[in-house]
Amino acid sequence: GENVILPLLTATLIWFIIKTVRISIQKYIPKINRFNQWYLTFLSTIIVFSISYLIIHILVNNVEVLIHTYDKYSENITLVTRKISRYLPAEIKEEVFNLLSNIDLSVFFKQFINSIYSLIGNLMMIILYVIFIFIEENMFRYKLKHLFKNKDSHHRFNKIVKQIENSMSRYLQIKTLSNFLTAFFSYFVLLFSGIDSPFFWAFIIFIFNYIPAVGPIVVTFIPAFFALLQFGGFYEFMIILTGVGVISLVIGNFLEPKMMGDSLNISPLVTIISLAVWGSIWGTIGMFLCIPFTVALIIILAQFENTRPIAILLSEKGYIDYQEDS
Repeated sequence: GENVILPLLTATLIWFIIKTVRISIQKYIPKINRFNQWYLTFLSTIIVFSISYLIIHILVNNVEVLIHTYDKYSENITLVTRKISRYLPAEIKEEVFNLLSNIDLSVFFKQFINSIYSLIGNLMMIILYVIFIFIEENMFRYKLKHLFKNKDSHHRFNKIVKQIENSMSRYLQIKTLSNFLTAFFSYFVLLFSGIDSPFFWAFIIFIFNYIPAVGPIVVTFIPAFFALLQFGGFYEFMIILTGVGVISLVIGNFLEPKMMGDSLNISPLVTIISLAVWGSIWGTIGMFLCIPFTVALIIILAQFENTRPIAILLSEKGYIDYQEDS
């Protein structure tokens, strides 16, 4: 169902991001509230799609450059492998040599760019989905009036929906801020190391940190390994591995939890399982999409007494944020 479900899920996420941007505009620019809601939605849509286009443009151009220039660095693999083999026992030297020699980052880059091209191919369908989700959202309010005959039930349902929206908006805002800080400070480490395209690698760090647990590890090792290929030595490798690793650790494990609190936490095991399942089905894009929807699922399950135990099991520490049933 990739051709149908993946564009729909992408459109749902974009719809929510547009709503978050619209709410932020209304909050920080109060004078703009005099405009019609549809104008604000249109403005937010232009902002979101413009930023998305810029992100895709930067990623595609830089990844294509890396793929074409990868061959000139690949000859350093043998040099690096021989240096590593000196410190290994004789009985495993050959196995390690073969393993390291077969590492090809260009395969990872090609899979990543293929996922982006696949998403671009469904762009028209995604835009249509977004438009009709906004239309349906407007009609959904009238449906709720007929669905709930009791005013108290209607009011309670609206409170739950508002809680879900607020929690998801807060998650996206805080996650984006923490990712930006990680990428910002990592850029100076990358610049100091002398690696090619430091801005691109910082951008990759920003994007992949949306994938909890696995994302920060991947974007710490990949630029470090690329530096190993570029320079053929361990000095730059250790600078990036240590510098970016410490920055990710401090922001991801200390600063971000303090900003986010216990309301939006996912069990590491649940994260790994989600990434493995949806990554194997839908590739890199599936890995990006599965986490926001897992977060949304935990938030939704936390709102109802019967499903709250499931939300607690899916969470990291067992603390969840929810509205009282009264």
